[in-house]
Amino acid sequence: MRVVESSPDVLEIEIALPGFAIWFMLGPFVLFGGLVTLAMLLGGEFLEALSTGMILAIIVFIGHYFITRTTHLRLERDAGRVSVRRCSRFEKRTCVFPLRDLDSAEVSQNIGHGRSTSRMTLVFSSTRPATRVPLSAWAVSGGGVGDLVDAINDWLTCWRDANLNNSPEEETAGP
Repeated sequence: MRVVESSPDVLEIEIALPGFAIWFMLGPFVLFGGLVTLAMLLGGEFLEALSTGMILAIIVFIGHYFITRTTHLRLERDAGRVSVRRCSRFEKRTCVFPLRDLDSAEVSQNIGHGRSTSRMTLVFSSTRPATRVPLSAWAVSGGGVGDLVDAINDWLTCWRDANLNNSPEEETAGP
């Protein structure tokens, strides 16, 4: 999770797991699954090795799909839009919302099993009740989520202040 670009006109945030975490999660399946499959092949159990290898390959493939999803949040002042782009190896989806409807970003916390995890959501005020759009499919522990939420809310405050200062004021004609 990191801020890619931060300027008065654009705020872009990328939410993804780091590469070492992906290897840490999938590495044991690949290593031990490969060793078990190789042992079966060397033992002469070709069909069992083939089926075990295929099942492990499918597990790694599905796991890779779910943990390599990346979310890009882009707030654009000039275009007046919020775009949330979710990318994985197989699909790319983009949702676009009007910037004026974005109320804030918030952290939703889940406390369980002795530890706290956080998830970042965008709050849109154009609907009642307010629409909450989660930015990641997984929750994380640590303070990184709060820093990104603060960056989004600070950028939104600056954008609103700039809009208030640039809005045309009504002039009243005096006698």
